[in-house]
Amino acid sequence: MAEMTKGRRILRWLKRIGIGLGGLLVVLPVAGIVYEQLARHRAARDYPPRGQMVDIGGRRIHIDCRGRGSPTVIFESGLGTTGSLSWDRVHDAVARTTRACAYDRAGLMWSDPTPGGQDAEHVSDDLHATLKAAGITVIHTRPSVRHSLKAEKIGCDAVSVDGFECGGHPGEDDVPNFILLPRAAEELNVTHGAVSRHVKALETHLGVALFRRLTRRIVLTGAGSDFLPVVARSLAAHFAGSQ
Repeated sequence: MAEMTKGRRILRWLKRIGIGLGGLLVVLPVAGIVYEQLARHRAARDYPPRGQMVDIGGRRIHIDCRGRGSPTVIFESGLGTTGSLSWDRVHDAVARTTRACAYDRAGLMWSDPTPGGQDAEHVSDDLHATLKAAGITVIHTRPSVRHSLKAEKIGCDAVSVDGFECGGHPGEDDVPNFILLPRAAEELNVTHGAVSRHVKALETHLGVALFRRLTRRIVLTGAGSDFLPVVARSLAAHFAGSQ
């Protein structure tokens, strides 16, 4: 009889211990969630974003722009978890020369998390949407028509198309500017690309009105003299028609 009473006591204590451990397993996660929410609220109150929060379609991304001038320098923190703060040591120094912007990727620092996967394509799309929302003009240098169409699709303001002669650009298809630029002009609707100093010289020599009429459908390139054959063809067609 005494042995049965002792066994019941042991079972009773084991039951109590089990209930206590189960309660801890419930209470500890809840306490952790509450503590994290309080810490987030305190951090948001004590450390407001340094820059502006821009809306990119239901989510807000933090971008901190300083200084004035062109072109705008964009600081990208690829592996760090501190986002825009990673560039603190150089941000103001660069901003003394031109406009400098650092941003936080989705889910880092002040930026809202992304609902989907965070792969290279989503990061790139978020960046372009952030720049557009912040009023920053985006010009992409592309080595092919298909890449230029992608740049147009994601909302770039202008495309600088660089053919094979430019050299050193990843993704080249060994297509020279003489072939690439007229085709790009036919396919693209985006604003025509950056005008090089050589094009400015042609404007001065031919007259701005004539030059723009001849080249209004050509996507310009920063490749220098490689652009000249395209202009030469336009000139030949113009003077052949005027005779």
